[in-house]
Order: sequence, then structure tokens, then C-alpha cells
Amino acid sequence: MGDSLRVGWDLLSDVLGCNFLSCLDADTMVKEDWMERLLRLHRCFENKMHHPYYIVSGFNTRNHPIVAEHDHYYLKESIGGLNMFFHRRIYNNLRHGLNSIYWDSGFVHRIRAMRGKLICTKPSVVQHIGKLGIWSGDHGYDFADDFD
Repeated sequence: MGDSLRVGWDLLSDVLGCNFLSCLDADTMVKEDWMERLLRLHRCFENKMHHPYYIVSGFNTRNHPIVAEHDHYYLKESIGGLNMFFHRRIYNNLRHGLNSIYWDSGFVHRIRAMRGKLICTKPSVVQHIGKLGIWSGDHGYDFADDFD
């Protein structure tokens, strides 16, 4: 999985010059304006940060605890790879983490090491609907309580 993301994100950032990179699992539902809300939160947070190291997600799940709650977003302890949105300027700092099935945890560790932030929309704009999969099954699956 990490290899596929690396190939795609390399192409988008290096060849096509896209400013933002994102991922979204196939087993999700999204709000109609989900991408606009991710971009809006990213730009809003960009104005508040003293450095650019942060990732935005549209998926708030209990398995990734909230550190702080604000009017329109949550600061998270961690996020999963179900949905991420970030500026390409930090991609080279994250890229080396795309070497295992646990690439998303690698991203979280790298952002923390850079004293960055993990930010999530409030409420969620992405919902996980995959009840069966690598990380889902009889033991349960991640879902967003605040997706309406």
C-alpha cells in the first residue's frame, strides 16, 4: 500500500506540481463538500501555525484520541490512513515512511517528531463503512460517531 501511495504522490507532487496531496480509502462515504472543508481547515490552520507541519483528516474516530476540541476542529493524538490531506511541502519529510503496511503510523510519528499537529474536521466529513477488511472484522471497525 505504501509503495502505491509513494508512486502516486511522487507523480502528483514532482511531475504534475499539485500543491496538496490526499488519500481516501475506498470503503468510505463522504459529505458533498468534504474536500472543500479539508482545504478550508488546512488554510485556516496554516494561518495559525508557526511552521507547516500538520496533516488534516476528515475522519474523527475514538481509536485516535482527541487532544483538544475547538469550534471547527479537533487536535488529535493520532490519525489513521483512511483519510489524510496535507501540503506537498511536507511530503519529503513524510515520504520515507511509505515503506510498510503501517505507513500511516509512520506519518504520525514523523509529524510528532517535527512538533507538528494532527487536525480533524468537526464534525467528520468522512465515514468508514468497511466492516470487513485488513483492520476490520469481528472485533469491530473504526467509524466516526459525529458523521451525520
